[in-house]
Amino acid sequence: MRKIIKLSSVLFVFIIALTSCSSGPKTALTLGNGQLGSDVYAYYLDQVLISSDKENISKEEIIKKTNELCLEYMKINTKFSESGLTIDSSVKAQLASEVTNQWAVFGNYYKSIGISKQTLTKIKESDAYKDAILLSLYTDEAKDAINEDEIKSYFKDNYVFFKAITGYFKTTGSDGKSTEKTDGEINAIKEQFNSMANELSELKTIDAVYSDYLKGNSQNSSAMLDILVLEKSSDKYPKDFFEQVHGMGADTAKVLASNVNIYLVLKFDNFDENQDFYQKYRTSCVYHIKKKDFNKKLAGWYKDSKAENNNSVQNKIYNTVMDVRSK
Repeated sequence: MRKIIKLSSVLFVFIIALTSCSSGPKTALTLGNGQLGSDVYAYYLDQVLISSDKENISKEEIIKKTNELCLEYMKINTKFSESGLTIDSSVKAQLASEVTNQWAVFGNYYKSIGISKQTLTKIKESDAYKDAILLSLYTDEAKDAINEDEIKSYFKDNYVFFKAITGYFKTTGSDGKSTEKTDGEINAIKEQFNSMANELSELKTIDAVYSDYLKGNSQNSSAMLDILVLEKSSDKYPKDFFEQVHGMGADTAKVLASNVNIYLVLKFDNFDENQDFYQKYRTSCVYHIKKKDFNKKLAGWYKDSKAENNNSVQNKIYNTVMDVRSK
């Protein structure tokens, strides 16, 4: 009788284990003996869809790009483990903060497409692994190390840091349509921004100027301006915006205008020790300087390991994400 009860208990535990596994992430892709779960696959698929929102690309191309990102994720994680590298506690704390903030904004959406908070942690950790590998290859005493002056030069030439108050020459109605303001209204806005620039020259802080600007527009005046970063190749701002800000002196203000927007910009020194901009973006600079060589190395890692797609799982993930995004 005891044997029967014991065997029943084992079967019960085995069934529970099977049920638990069946409700968890499925294998979407394998590389050698490594397996990538459907949760990580869903994350990278969503990223591909976000980056291609304005492009008319096929499902096949979307799947192809997703598979490439997932294979890179698997290679990075394996290489990091084999290299014996580590990430320090401060990096881990930063990752945890980023995950918490991202989950607070997108958590419900992520859950609807099969992504957990733990999934986000795995993604952020893999990004940190990639940075660690990159720095081990191209900095300090590495064989192919870049001279620190070269990194600083790239940083100086390709990044600007600033605060900006933004005005608009067009209004957007509830129907989503834009209406251009009259010449009189546009001139009034330009005069207002030039006046605010004069206030800055009188040692009034840009945050104080911004607070007054919000009050004048019947908005919450307690808001503070964030320090913005713009990389040279970015298209977030109008054409020539980067060059104009880059040409400004540190701690100077200027009014810049396009056909759509007007900006009161206060530029910061790239090497401001209080802000530590350089250390924050140094790894990104190393990557851009060595991008071609690093990607070549990455492509060669584990090239003899066979990669296999689980098409049924990938198609299910694709349909789920597309269905959620369409709502």
